[in-house]
Amino acid sequence: MDEDGLKAIREELSKVSSDKDYCKSIRPTPLPPILDRILTFVEEEKNPVLLFEGTEYLMSQNDYGDVLKLIDSIRPVISTSGGIMIIPLNKKAMTQREFALLTTGMRGIP
Repeated sequence: MDEDGLKAIREELSKVSSDKDYCKSIRPTPLPPILDRILTFVEEEKNPVLLFEGTEYLMSQNDYGDVLKLIDSIRPVISTSGGIMIIPLNKKAMTQREFALLTTGMRGIP
């Protein structure tokens, strides 16, 4: 926890196991363990901020529809907890339709 009272937890998507204090790794497949870790974090923290990086990587390792369901499962939990979810996306890494589906109901930051 830092001087502002914020708790930072870093989980890295990787096929290589790491359990270091500063960064733990989680496999990109299957998706349910990723959802479980995120839900645990959101339930334990007050006004959580989730930086969800690696969407394109998850899409390359899983079915796009499953990744979309994962994000759609996280959004209402973040919203009802008073939290914020930030998802950096590379528009060029997906089709226009995929990007539109992922960003439905989200506010963009240029």
